[in-house]
Amino acid sequence: MPLGGKIKILDLNTVNKIAAGEVVENPASVVKELIENSIDAKAKRIVVDIREGGKKMIKVTDDGIGMDKDDAVLAFKRHATSKISKSEDLFKIYTLGFRGEALPSIAAVAWVKMLTKAAHMEAGTCITLKGGEIEEVKDVGIPNGTTVEVKHLFYNVPARKKYLKTTAWETAAISNIVTRYALAHPDIAFIFRNNNRTVFTSMGSGDLFDVIVNVFGKNAAKNMISVDFRNEMWKVYGYISKPEESRKNRKYQCIVVNGRVIKNTEVSKAIERGYEKLLPKARYPIFVLHMDLPPDRLDVNIHPSKTEIKFDSELEFLEFLSNSVSGRLRNNNILPKIDKDVFRFYAKKTNGGENDKTEGNTEKTGFHNIELNFDSNKKNNDEAGTSDSYKQTFSSVSDGDLTREYINPNKVFENQTQYNDKGVETLPLMHPIGQVFNTYIIAQSNEDLYIIDQHAAHERIFYEKFKKEFLEGNKGYSQQIIDPIVVELNEEEKVVIEENTQYFKSLGFDFEPFGDKSYIIRGIPAAFKGNVNHNTLLEIINDIMEFGKNVSQEEKLLIIMSCRAAIKAGDELHISEMKKLLSDLRCTKNPYTCPHGRPSIIKMNRYDLEKKFLRRG
Repeated sequence: MPLGGKIKILDLNTVNKIAAGEVVENPASVVKELIENSIDAKAKRIVVDIREGGKKMIKVTDDGIGMDKDDAVLAFKRHATSKISKSEDLFKIYTLGFRGEALPSIAAVAWVKMLTKAAHMEAGTCITLKGGEIEEVKDVGIPNGTTVEVKHLFYNVPARKKYLKTTAWETAAISNIVTRYALAHPDIAFIFRNNNRTVFTSMGSGDLFDVIVNVFGKNAAKNMISVDFRNEMWKVYGYISKPEESRKNRKYQCIVVNGRVIKNTEVSKAIERGYEKLLPKARYPIFVLHMDLPPDRLDVNIHPSKTEIKFDSELEFLEFLSNSVSGRLRNNNILPKIDKDVFRFYAKKTNGGENDKTEGNTEKTGFHNIELNFDSNKKNNDEAGTSDSYKQTFSSVSDGDLTREYINPNKVFENQTQYNDKGVETLPLMHPIGQVFNTYIIAQSNEDLYIIDQHAAHERIFYEKFKKEFLEGNKGYSQQIIDPIVVELNEEEKVVIEENTQYFKSLGFDFEPFGDKSYIIRGIPAAFKGNVNHNTLLEIINDIMEFGKNVSQEEKLLIIMSCRAAIKAGDELHISEMKKLLSDLRCTKNPYTCPHGRPSIIKMNRYDLEKKFLRRG
């Protein structure tokens, strides 16, 4: 039997493509590597231009120190770097790039052109490459700094190219990279352009708060607290949110270690522990924290993308973080403010006449707050008819010149109807006895005892109602807002809105773009109840992003909207509300679970109950 012949030395082209696969996952990873090179080159202004989500073109321009011709050529050789010179340097990294893999890896799977000039050089250098092979090197007249242009990414690796996401999603990923590095380096001016349109800028003033306003928006920024924790070994500074400003995921968190944007779940959890008992379950704070740690106590060489790190004394550092955050929150006024302008609706004076609505009599017009707590099953959008339908939900009380309206709990569920095709009852008639923990309804039917999760049951009712309206093409009733809400979105959140606009509007949302980064909401689904504000749409968007990929966009939105519209655990119900809820639940197609799959009802028969009390053998 012949020996050998199985092990082969790979050719250089294949080796380079394998290396590229480790470093270059998508257009965003290219942008990340090029931005890090610009930062290491001491740039004070970095401009990122892309076309078609970076799939057609990426160009990163900086005003850094640049390179001479010899160094520019060497930069495209694998493991060629100016950042380290010996193995010991790997354990005291002061720069973002150090492997010498970025440029050759990018060049291996794209067409690349680099223009660069050092301050001491009379002329700059232009290098063009295709598939990693240098095609031309020439002198050019350019300003100091470096520009790297990448075209036709993955043109020679079709298997990788076909797994790229849509242009909108790739654009959002690149935007996330740019904004994260702007947060990490507020002293550098960043400009991000998509298809010749400027979508993000930071001034490079060195003020982190200014960048937070640009990235997360004014509403989030106003609820941030500055922090500065330090001891003889560690220094942590930046901003954390008040408990009232939280999100349903960690997308609004940024951890920067020695200028490097990293991902570290343990660090995030340590910070979140500092909020213990201040945040509801499954809610996460917003924060941007810079951590200056001794480079010789870190290992940033554990992953090719350099987004993960290991550090010494990890447990002590995590405890330091938790205690510091907890102490800062205790010493700050973290009581949430009540927003008095959450949904103000027009109310006529009880003694007013027709002229009260004119501009000259605006002082006679009053506004007041009401809590939305109603549902609609109307199949038309006749405004007057719908208004009359819902008026009975409220009771009027005169207070001076204004008529104030309050929810009549006996009417809250009145407009809900049966949602299965034939109104077939899937559960027996149940008589509510009462409510436990303001969360579970206890009901009886003949020889059976039922315990109903009120939120899960109401979710099921709304889900089947919304789905029926969807299938029949009916538009959900929209409650117009007197004071429209402006919501600031990042690129990823805008993608969700753009891809789901028709679904949002079919369920009763009324909104439109309001500038480059914002949407203005003029109406909300009438089924919504409670305190709806600028975070409501953000949380629905984030809910959509958190769903698994095997769930359709329509299904995601139906489930999320049902959850939002349903009564919550902890809501106290009147006995008439319990009756109506149980009546509606009986007529759903699947009353046994909520749309997420959690049980909505459990049953115990009389025989089993009597056995528990030893009344039966």
